[in-house]
Amino acid sequence: MKNKIYAFITVGIILIFSIYFSFRNSSFVKANELNARGIEKSQQNEFEGSDLDFKKSISFKFREHIPITNLGISSITKKDYSLAHEYFDKALAIEKDFLPAKYNDAIALFEWGNTEYDSEKCNINRVMIFWNQSYIRFQEIAKSGKFFEFRENPLIKKSKVNLKLVSAKIEELKNGCK
Repeated sequence: MKNKIYAFITVGIILIFSIYFSFRNSSFVKANELNARGIEKSQQNEFEGSDLDFKKSISFKFREHIPITNLGISSITKKDYSLAHEYFDKALAIEKDFLPAKYNDAIALFEWGNTEYDSEKCNINRVMIFWNQSYIRFQEIAKSGKFFEFRENPLIKKSKVNLKLVSAKIEELKNGCK
């Protein structure tokens, strides 16, 4: 009798785990499918549809930082740098070392600074805030190669190049508005 009870409990536990992992696996698959579909739509400039797919992907609560980052990239493409920065901050709150979010946040901050500049007014203060934040982001990425296994990651290499560009633009801006 005890053997039958143990067998029944064992089968029950296996069944519960099977249901749990199959549900979890299907959520993973659906989240990835929606994110991939969102990327395809975004590449075709169908931003309304792509953003909806990214948001649906996020709702599955599986590696949300990836579709959140994709929403940020979509916002950069639409030149909504403030919203892009918000998305990247959200992604980094979930996964603090996610290089694509850091890299694209640096791009968004730099471009946001560009939109703030008026050469006639020489209003460099607000521009400098964004560009300095961009510089700091690129610096974080460039330094991350020392601590993580992705030493050859192209985002680290691009960040090192962009660090020099942002630094040069900051100096140019400082010297141009005296």
